[in-house]
Amino acid sequence: MRRFCLFLLSVLVAFVLASCGVRLNRPVDADPSETVIGGKFGGEYKPETDEVTTPRKYSKYFDVVVSETEGGILYVPYTDDEGNETGDIIVVGYNGASLDVVIPPIIDGGNVRAISEGAFYGKNNIISITVPDSVTEIGRAAFSSCPNLTSVTFGRGVTELPPAILRNCRVLTSVTLPDTLAVIGDFAFEGCIMLENLYIPASVTEIGHDAFMTCERLTLDVSDNEYAAAYAEEFKINTDEYLSYSAFRRRVIAGIAAGIVIAAAAVGVPLYLRRRREVRS
Repeated sequence: MRRFCLFLLSVLVAFVLASCGVRLNRPVDADPSETVIGGKFGGEYKPETDEVTTPRKYSKYFDVVVSETEGGILYVPYTDDEGNETGDIIVVGYNGASLDVVIPPIIDGGNVRAISEGAFYGKNNIISITVPDSVTEIGRAAFSSCPNLTSVTFGRGVTELPPAILRNCRVLTSVTLPDTLAVIGDFAFEGCIMLENLYIPASVTEIGHDAFMTCERLTLDVSDNEYAAAYAEEFKINTDEYLSYSAFRRRVIAGIAAGIVIAAAAVGVPLYLRRRREVRS
């Protein structure tokens, strides 16, 4: 009788647990058909499938095939805001071997109108870049962090230097700005520690935040631009050629040369006079 009662009680407990929705290793409210798997690279896995949703594209230019010139300039057709090709060209990268890059004004029959964001970023085999007059748009950081870039010439189509365009080009020494330039963007020349002289055209009416940060050797030529002169004064950027790094270096070299001449004279003249006396005697 006692065994029968225990058996009956165990059956009753099992029935109660089952009716309350108890499941082994599964929450009561879980859908047994749904599998949750963590996403990767910005996508998310859908239930009951291994297919990952497409991450958001970084650029609309990834939708088209990139072409390359014989000189290694990578380019795609330029499209307007509605996605229609205009017949112009946008430069998106560089795979060439030349140290001196001259971007052509016309590629594949189309005018080279723009240079994309980061197009030449970090290219270590480039010494100089020449931008043609046809280019009217340049993307952010287009030439930044090029460790061997020493010279950049911008064409007259450029009216705005975007933020960080030449950031951390640490051996850059020569930049030619066109007389059509109106805006120098934030951090445009930050980290260009070897840049000593830069002429600011009269056309420039806006200079961004920390555009010349850590350019310790820089002297701005603001002789034709009152706005740039006020900017330089506010942010303690040298504009006096006499106090420039290059002028200081010339004075140091001249001083060393003069010291060598004086030392040579101090040693040579007594020797010469002594020999003269020896000859006479």
